[in-house]
Amino acid sequence: MSTVINNPGNTSDESSGVGVIVGVILAIVLGGLFLFYLLPMMTNPATPTPEATQIDVNLPNTPPNTTTPAPATEL
Repeated sequence: MSTVINNPGNTSDESSGVGVIVGVILAIVLGGLFLFYLLPMMTNPATPTPEATQIDVNLPNTPPNTTTPAPATEL
């Protein structure tokens, strides 16, 4: 009769920790972007634009052109 020996492989759950390091770096970058862009925008919102804007255009006072254009010639 033969004896069967079941040797399990290397199934340790040890990891190198690269995922944790990448996660920490990503959290730092996102926190920096929040502090640099979003926090100033939330504390000091942009001034509202006025409801109606008046545009004042001054044109020279010239008489209208009363001459008739020359007739078009065919080529």
